[in-house]
Amino acid sequence: GTESGPLGIPQGRSVLRLSEVTQYHLATFIMDKSEAIASVEDAIRKLVQLSSKEKIWTQEMLLQVNDQSLRLLDIESQEELENFPLPSVRHSQTVLNQLRYPSVLLLVCQDSDQGKPDVHFFHCDEVEAELVHEDIESALADCRLGKKMRPQTLN
Repeated sequence: GTESGPLGIPQGRSVLRLSEVTQYHLATFIMDKSEAIASVEDAIRKLVQLSSKEKIWTQEMLLQVNDQSLRLLDIESQEELENFPLPSVRHSQTVLNQLRYPSVLLLVCQDSDQGKPDVHFFHCDEVEAELVHEDIESALADCRLGKKMRPQTLN
């Protein structure tokens, strides 16, 4: 049998449930051919350009992952800054070691009533982008399957 950890969670599960992690919002681009951003690669290239010119102002915020959405909260007031329902999250990936920020999370979000998707970049500070990305992916998988496979939330 599997050993149980202190929270009764079976050991050996690599999926960490990160309900809230500190992020620094770096940039949001609209995926738009007229802006020369037709792909995720274009968006990354543009971010690399901007960061090399030091044209990025970071905003610290909390990223909260729950069963319905990804929420961005103000660190101080906990006020919701942005809410991405899980079905609107089209793509998530990490961008590692391509920028001055070593650990970056990229999200492509598009609501049903939104003409062009947005590409959001977050610099992950406390928890590396890989773990946040895995967490979001598991939330998205649950959402698509309509059932909860994800392990217990770890605060």
